[in-house]
Amino acid sequence: MDLGLALLGGLAAAMTLETAPDPDPRPDTPPPCEEAKSEDRGRDRETCPKDPTQVDGVTVVGAKRGATEGPIEPEFELDEAEISAMGVGTLGELMARMAPMLAASRGRAEGPPVILVNGQRTKAGMADIPTEAILRFQPLREEEALAHGERADQMVINVILKKRFDAVSLTNEGRWLAEGGRASTEQLVTVFNVRGEGFTLASGRYHRDSPLFEDERGVVRTPVAGGAEALADMVVGGDLTASRTLLPRGEQAKIEVAHTHPLSRGMSATLGGDLQVNNSVSFRGLPAVLLSDPDGLDVYRYIDAGDALKSRSDTRKVGLIGGLSSRAGKWRWTLDGNADRGETQSRIGRGLDTSALRAAVAAGEVDP
Repeated sequence: MDLGLALLGGLAAAMTLETAPDPDPRPDTPPPCEEAKSEDRGRDRETCPKDPTQVDGVTVVGAKRGATEGPIEPEFELDEAEISAMGVGTLGELMARMAPMLAASRGRAEGPPVILVNGQRTKAGMADIPTEAILRFQPLREEEALAHGERADQMVINVILKKRFDAVSLTNEGRWLAEGGRASTEQLVTVFNVRGEGFTLASGRYHRDSPLFEDERGVVRTPVAGGAEALADMVVGGDLTASRTLLPRGEQAKIEVAHTHPLSRGMSATLGGDLQVNNSVSFRGLPAVLLSDPDGLDVYRYIDAGDALKSRSDTRKVGLIGGLSSRAGKWRWTLDGNADRGETQSRIGRGLDTSALRAAVAAGEVDP
């Protein structure tokens, strides 16, 4: 009997524990800071401390990629779509197309402009880079040249490149006149690579101009009064205008390589070189000789040997460039250097030795 009553008492106690509500684990915890503020406007920051896991709003202000440090704003700006609509293939062609607009600006000095790449000065020649790599094209006012050690009236162009770009381009151009002769052809191969603030440019160019002769422009030559040709009894020979050039034949070949690499924050280095070969050939007519036979006939004879009066000039040039630029506080410094070695060789034809021919004609051995 007592055992049964004990079991019933234990079962009742267990049921009471299971159905009883859980007690408040933090009976003395004050209300949240927001509720406390709404209830008591006088609570200070010590009573309502700031939650260390929460932060206030953060505003990040940064400059556009490639922007210059100074306050000078671009005179105007071309974006990718505007550059593409101009139909040009290289930065050099873009600047030539924009020349009338750039020349309209005040205070521009003659000579090549100062080229900035992503807002920084570079020694690399950038004329052959493809326009597809350009993000923005910004001509700057002349005051910007002062910040880069140039005259205050020097044109400054800031070119902002894409962060990543790889291209191998081949260009073949030809120009022919509808009337008047002379043709020009040009081939250009460019390899351009951009990685962040660094880039590598390698290009090879070959240009050829055909000679322009006098007969292609209708030139008429007359004997010089008092000259040997005018005093001779007879003039024999070909048309001089077909053997004299108004413009020479020209060929130019150039290979150029440049690499720019960022060394640290605000510092970059450029190293490059080029090899250039030029030649020019002019034709100055046909050699002539005055011949007198035993009968006293004077014949002024042009000899069909155009190379005898040919002039040729060959130039070879090798160059190395190096540059280092950096910013330290409010100061900007640039160290540039270049070494060039050039060699020019000229050969001028002085005609033919006609002494044996004159003697043979005078002896009657050769008909002049």
